[in-house]
Amino acid sequence: MTPGVEPGSEQLTEEELRAGIQEAHKAGKKTATHAMGTQGILNALRAGIDSIEHGVYLNEACVSLMVEHQISLVPTISALYHILSSGIEAGVPAFAVEKTRRVKPFHLKSIHLAREAGVRIAAGTDAGTPFNLHGQNLGELKRLVELGYSPTEAIESGTRVASQVLGMEKELGTIEEGKLADLVVVEGNPLEDIDLLQSDKAILLVMKGGDMVKGDW
Repeated sequence: MTPGVEPGSEQLTEEELRAGIQEAHKAGKKTATHAMGTQGILNALRAGIDSIEHGVYLNEACVSLMVEHQISLVPTISALYHILSSGIEAGVPAFAVEKTRRVKPFHLKSIHLAREAGVRIAAGTDAGTPFNLHGQNLGELKRLVELGYSPTEAIESGTRVASQVLGMEKELGTIEEGKLADLVVVEGNPLEDIDLLQSDKAILLVMKGGDMVKGDW
């Protein structure tokens, strides 16, 4: 979304990234990187990053390091989807549409490469890009299914794996005793139809932290 910026170019060296990552880890914090280009991704991985966001230009070396160190990819498919589906006619800048068209084939190739290698995928949308709204994050699950992930894998990307990326796996992400009761009850089977999770009519009950926010128990 920045005019004149080349998506594949690296912005920070491995040494610069390592300094920031080490300080964050000293404070018990997780680190994430907006990394699109191959060299930038490799710099971040070698510096000890905890997750890769976007990952447009992955290669074999990238996915090998991600599998070895159990680093998750947050592919943010929704960002590209909304830019291209809305387009110039909806007010998206022409340069952003052109750049998105240019990187999309590489992005899809990288996601398939990561899947085949066994890289963990976490759901994230890069909300705030054009027409990619906060609160509509479940659209990312549908797009993962369209790219070959099973509905189960897609749901886990937004629950179990996402909680691991955030370092909150002891509190949420799976239904277990002692964890926060964040629950959704759906009419139908989302493992057969992932679109049910985006249907207001299909959502019968929502519980947040043990408190009922929609429906009756």
